[in-house]
Amino acid sequence: MTSWSVEFTTEAEKERAALDRSQRLQVDKAIYKVSQNPLPQSEGGYGKPLGNKQSNDLTGLLKIKLLKLGIRIVYKIIRTDEIMKIIVIAVRADIVDRLGIAEGDKLEVTEKDGAIYLMPVVVYPKKYLDELRREIHDAKTKIAAGQYPTFDSVDALFSKLEGN
Repeated sequence: MTSWSVEFTTEAEKERAALDRSQRLQVDKAIYKVSQNPLPQSEGGYGKPLGNKQSNDLTGLLKIKLLKLGIRIVYKIIRTDEIMKIIVIAVRADIVDRLGIAEGDKLEVTEKDGAIYLMPVVVYPKKYLDELRREIHDAKTKIAAGQYPTFDSVDALFSKLEGN
């Protein structure tokens, strides 16, 4: 059997572009494999039907799950033109909740011993990083010299941190 044509919705193209290189490679491999036979499993294909989930009617849509990445790809098939149309490429909601991440957050993706690890990261402008490095260096120098404040209570500590 020859591959079906693969098309992406505009949103799915944006979601694919937002993935890092290693994630995009895995997603592309999965889409290519499934495009060989994107029909539902009940018809001998790779597609896993979605159906009705949490009062959302997803009948007619199929999914590809990349378990190690926590990514789900949702697609539909257009049988008359043999097109596999990618609708959504997203990190699964339970993983998003567990990591405490939101749309637009940056993730560091690492692989170790065959497992994929996702870690939220924060990106700071260089000018802030230089200032932060200087403050950390100054604090370490003071601590090494025994120059660190003591507080009688947690409230006193927070008061100092708040600048009161």
